[in-house]
This record gives sequence, C-alpha cells and structure tokens, in this order.
Amino acid sequence: MTINKEILTKRFIYFTSVVDVTLDPYKRIVLPIQYVRQGLDKEVYMVEQTSGHYDYITILSPERFDEYARHYLERGTMGETEYRDRKRAFFSRVKEQKLNQSKPRITLDLEMLEHLRIVDPSTTLAFVGAGDVLELWRRDKYNSWRDSEASKVG
Repeated sequence: MTINKEILTKRFIYFTSVVDVTLDPYKRIVLPIQYVRQGLDKEVYMVEQTSGHYDYITILSPERFDEYARHYLERGTMGETEYRDRKRAFFSRVKEQKLNQSKPRITLDLEMLEHLRIVDPSTTLAFVGAGDVLELWRRDKYNSWRDSEASKVG
C-alpha cells in the first residue's frame, strides 16, 4: 500500500459559525479574525452564487479557488462553444481582491451589492461557514434559507 504524502501534509481548513457584519461607509467589511487565521489573509476570490431563490457570495482562498475552478470547469463531453460559454459564465462572476495586512477587509462593488440586493447600507450581512468555503449572505435571506432547511430536516 502506498501513502499519498500530499494528503498527509495538506492542511484542511473548515469554515464554521455565522458572524454578523455591516458595511462601512466605503462598502467594505472587515473579515472576522477567525477567518483571517484560517488562510483568508492576503487575497480572496469572491464568486456570486445563486441557490434556488437565495443569492450569496462564496469567498475562497487562492488555493481553494484553483480547486473550485478546476472542478467547475471540467470539460466532460462539452463542445467548444458550450465550454467557452461555461468559462465566460463562471469567470465573469469572479472578483479577486488583495487584502490589507493590517486590517483585512473586502469591498463589495456595485455588482455584488446588486447581487445580494443590498439597497440600504445598514443591512446586516452574515459570514456563514460552509465547510471548505466561506459565504456572505444578507442576514435576513440566510435566516429564511436556514428556517426552510430546518423544516425539511425536522
């Protein structure tokens, strides 16, 4: 039996908990320290997502983004045009941000604010740990999703 040394040395990070945040006047959000310590300290990739009728943003480290993009863009049996369309649809929803080392924070541009349907800058947002990724939701939408999921589980 051979042991894959990469698996033994790879550090697995899981994002947990829910942390409420609000935008500052410049539409920035400070990343909570527990997420900075888990590797979101220099650069992040933010991907607009939709699940059913819930919109949120997935936040990924560069390493996790590489895995995520490779998985999403597996070609399978797609033809050239379909594959190009899939790449365009994916990468057009991605924003890369370098983080300030002294105060790591992300900035939500107009497209991300519209995606989350944020009109009032005082809207409470929530960082939601989702295992291998971190998500950013409007708190009211996350509560609605959580309540609907809880009713399915029982």
